[in-house]
Amino acid sequence: MSRPFGTLVAHKGPKKPQAAPREAYLQDTYGIGQADWYALKETQGGLCAICRKPHRLYVDHDHKTGWVRGLLCGACNYSLGVWRDDAPRFARAFSYLTRSKRRAEGL
Repeated sequence: MSRPFGTLVAHKGPKKPQAAPREAYLQDTYGIGQADWYALKETQGGLCAICRKPHRLYVDHDHKTGWVRGLLCGACNYSLGVWRDDAPRFARAFSYLTRSKRRAEGL
């Protein structure tokens, strides 16, 4: 039997106060709160730590240690993930792009 729309339902007791969903997500996933997130954002001038553009920002962290490194836009965060935070690989890619650009410019 369904109850009529708008009917009150008795609860078994007072609900426990819950953290806001975003606060809980940040705390559970990265060990930081919203205040920490906003402090990082302010430190970075509201920009992605890599491309320095004002995109929507996501928490970047080291997958081995859990250490929060900063905030990145989706593209930069995705790039780090695809290359599995492999710094030597990024260095080689930088050299490759730099050499290619110099060749294209005839230097």
